Amino acid sequence: KSGRYMFEAKIVETINPADDPVARQRTPMPRSQLRIGFATAGSSLFLGETEDSICFDTEGFLIHKKTRTSCSQKFGGDVVVAVVLNLDSS
Repeated sequence: KSGRYMFEAKIVETINPADDPVARQRTPMPRSQLRIGFATAGSSLFLGETEDSICFDTEGFLIHKKTRTSCSQKFGGDVVVAVVLNLDSS
């Protein structure tokens, strides 16, 4: 395959479990997180965990093979993020 592929994502709503009185009574829950990236057809569904996927997360990290590298600032709601994959040989 060749060409360039791009897609965008936007967090339109975040829910804070601390705002829900019922949720406060349960065990602590992890914060919401978005990972956006690419993976090969046979890879794990968890982006960035294996050698055949790579992603960026809302904390500003690039993740590949479970290794996190800081590469940008954090992002959250009302921000559009785009990811581009360039498969052109030149």
